[in-house]
Amino acid sequence: MAAARRERGGGWRRAGLGLAVGLAVGAGLVLFAQARLAPLVVTWVNEVLGDQAPAGGPSHPTGPTPAQVLTHHLTPLPARDRASERPQEASGPAAAWPLGERCPRDTLFPREFNRCLFDAVRLSDTVLNAALDTAIEVIEARVDLMPTQRARWKGQLQETHSRFLLFRNMDCQSVAPFEGGRAIGNFEQRSLCLIVTNERRAQDLRLRYGEVPPIPTAPVAVAPVVNVGLRPATWLQGTAPPVD
Repeated sequence: MAAARRERGGGWRRAGLGLAVGLAVGAGLVLFAQARLAPLVVTWVNEVLGDQAPAGGPSHPTGPTPAQVLTHHLTPLPARDRASERPQEASGPAAAWPLGERCPRDTLFPREFNRCLFDAVRLSDTVLNAALDTAIEVIEARVDLMPTQRARWKGQLQETHSRFLLFRNMDCQSVAPFEGGRAIGNFEQRSLCLIVTNERRAQDLRLRYGEVPPIPTAPVAVAPVVNVGLRPATWLQGTAPPVD
């Protein structure tokens, strides 16, 4: 009995495998026949049924002709363009962080280019600090405000600047490197982000606070010069003390 069951189970498995192979081969033959015979069938249908006009006449169309319907169903669908469905790559660092002509990458060696970026970062930090100092001096020059108001204004400005530095460092050190080529961190992307962010912040401070106004000074009274005329002079001549 056990042998009969095994033989019967093996027969079912062989039958299932044969059915799967038959379905796969049949689907392949159908696709091959559609690709090969569809143009011939469409041509034959166009020749036989293409000239038959609908019952309503050419001036009263009632729908597509049988040849058009058969052509629509037998024509294979066009292949999908997978390349057009891929997401576009991010723009390069030159588009996001313009550097201009200060550090031409095409004319400098890699070591010189990195040194140029390092110097540009230091210069942008200096410009930013100078703009902040100028803004504080502008606040100090507001004589129309009370000392407590000026102190609070300066404190809030310095606190805002410290928050800006935290944001700048996080953005340029952690986010900007992914915006470069192949989304890898490198020294170039960090430097470009620092340079542009510092320059934008310095420009914003200059536009909002301007330059330090000149300190108004009271005019100094000048005493008139009076001509006293000629006066007799006394001549003095040093001599040695007398010796006893």
